[in-house]
Amino acid sequence: MNQTKFSEFLKISRALNSYGITPLLMGSLGLEYVTRINWKAQDIDIHVPGDPRGWEAADEDRILNWDTILKVMNQIGYQLIDLHEHEFSNGRFSIQYGVMDTLPDYADTEIKELKSEEIEEARFYVPTAEQFLKIYKASAKDSYRNDKNNNKDFEKIKYLESVRTEDVKIRFAIPDDCNSLSNKDMHIDPHRLNSAIKEKRVLIIERDELIGWLRFSYFWDSIPFIDMLYILEPFRNKKYGTALIDSFEWDMKLRGFNEIMTSTASEEYSQHLYHKLGFKSVGGFFPPKETYEIILTKNII
Repeated sequence: MNQTKFSEFLKISRALNSYGITPLLMGSLGLEYVTRINWKAQDIDIHVPGDPRGWEAADEDRILNWDTILKVMNQIGYQLIDLHEHEFSNGRFSIQYGVMDTLPDYADTEIKELKSEEIEEARFYVPTAEQFLKIYKASAKDSYRNDKNNNKDFEKIKYLESVRTEDVKIRFAIPDDCNSLSNKDMHIDPHRLNSAIKEKRVLIIERDELIGWLRFSYFWDSIPFIDMLYILEPFRNKKYGTALIDSFEWDMKLRGFNEIMTSTASEEYSQHLYHKLGFKSVGGFFPPKETYEIILTKNII
């Protein structure tokens, strides 16, 4: 995910929140937040309450509390550059406002069913993956939009369809998962595993049943360190390990870390996966009666 753009969105959200407005994160950046995949967002699409008629409404009346939003954007250094598109710029970021109240008719998506989030004291809404699929399918019928974005919506639809088919979920483990995990994770005792779960240091990936998990701690109490990445035998070589690492990296970015680490035995294949994902070897050591252990690190700024 483009962390710089997302941080800017959080700043704008906090400013809007101070006036009682909770924005909806849309577009490629919103999809990046949900899927944790880089969709190369070019701008920041924000939807707010407004006229359900959308484009049929007059430009100056389409957005509810438009004068307040204009004031907020000016206060944080933005200038309105296109009233019809409700587009702002500060010379670095482009922000476009839309109307969330069009979603029920446009994409069969109810406002009350949007996911509510709060990060770094910024409150906002974001569609679920299933809702994004409806939204992009609706927008795919718009020939003007397809020409404008070089049919990129179809790539997103294809991906979202595949996610829906597999119904794979990545989430933090909860205490109810402890018994199941302790029967499979033989490298940590149940008491320490339970502590790791309570501290949100265990991610699991599942599809009706457990597929695998990622457990981490903190090197020098300051750098997130992957202690265990394990995919159960029937699910290997299907990129589930990559999905877990990507999810872990994304979450560490949100927590404000700029580096992650791990280690792996020199005889294990996982070193090649880590290198492929941008990790670099920075040294190693020989544990007692064990093969050489490679230490890897990755900058995630």
